[in-house]
Amino acid sequence: MEVCGGHTHAIFKFGLDQLLPENVEFIHGPGCPVCVLPMGRIDTCVEIASHPEVIFCTFGDAMRVPGKQGSLLQAKARGADVRIVYSPMDALKLAQENPTRKVVFFGLGFETTMPTTAITLQQAKARDVQNFYFFCQHITLIPTLRSLLEQPDTIPLYGLDSPPRYRRVPRAGPRQYGYRH
Repeated sequence: MEVCGGHTHAIFKFGLDQLLPENVEFIHGPGCPVCVLPMGRIDTCVEIASHPEVIFCTFGDAMRVPGKQGSLLQAKARGADVRIVYSPMDALKLAQENPTRKVVFFGLGFETTMPTTAITLQQAKARDVQNFYFFCQHITLIPTLRSLLEQPDTIPLYGLDSPPRYRRVPRAGPRQYGYRH
């Protein structure tokens, strides 16, 4: 099972599925946070970003995700102040540099992005930054994978193609993820 949409794209773009033995079947998995982002969340982002007093910050991979009202990239083209950041700390810096504007950071990602979002929140509080806001859409993948792995008769998985932090061969025994299946 490939877990991330980026992996699915690469597998089929480069024909990797054709290079494997016939008894190996790719099963499309739960998807990455951007791939499975509910359309309503993007609509909310576009609505927030459309306010002239707002600087809306997000990671680049969220810019083209469509909503009913268009994407963040389209909102930017219509005049919204939407900016790509590489870290939530970049958004915090923008808030400090623009004290008369509301800076909203759209936090999304797997468990690995949550700590940087949390640290940024702590820093904003410690620095008493009053114009900095979060709109979070973090996804925890481990419970999803655990659920899939606990149903071997329903979904027979023998390996995961996932981001490195989740990689393993499920039937080879548990690794340390804070749980055992």
